[in-house]
Amino acid sequence: MDDSEIQPLEKITEELLSQQRQRILALDAIKIVTDVEAEKAYLVPTELSHEQFAEQLKQTGLKDKLVPSYIHLEENRYGPFKITGILTGLSGREINGETRHAYKDLKKAHQIVWGIIKASAPQLEICVKTDVIETKYAL
Repeated sequence: MDDSEIQPLEKITEELLSQQRQRILALDAIKIVTDVEAEKAYLVPTELSHEQFAEQLKQTGLKDKLVPSYIHLEENRYGPFKITGILTGLSGREINGETRHAYKDLKKAHQIVWGIIKASAPQLEICVKTDVIETKYAL
């Protein structure tokens, strides 16, 4: 993967949801990695885990302040999906003790993900029931 293939995620579109449909149906979520220093978030490709994608991002020169998030989705009878939750700060890297994040970085990543969700609002229904910053694995 080269730098030209990695584009920040600004909003969730119906096209993106269509591309991610199989993952959404399997996980009820899409995966995001946020570079808190650059204040940019990236959609994790469907074939990769948070951990694998974070490693690829680091190889392009990004720092290690990469925070994982999930945006939870449910099928919606009025449209393709609705956003039902956000979970920030939890992936295999955190669970395995490989990475710890400062609470301020977790909070900042969560705010960036919320910005993406708000930018998506005109096209997608937002019905957030779960809004969690996981601090169990924080510094």
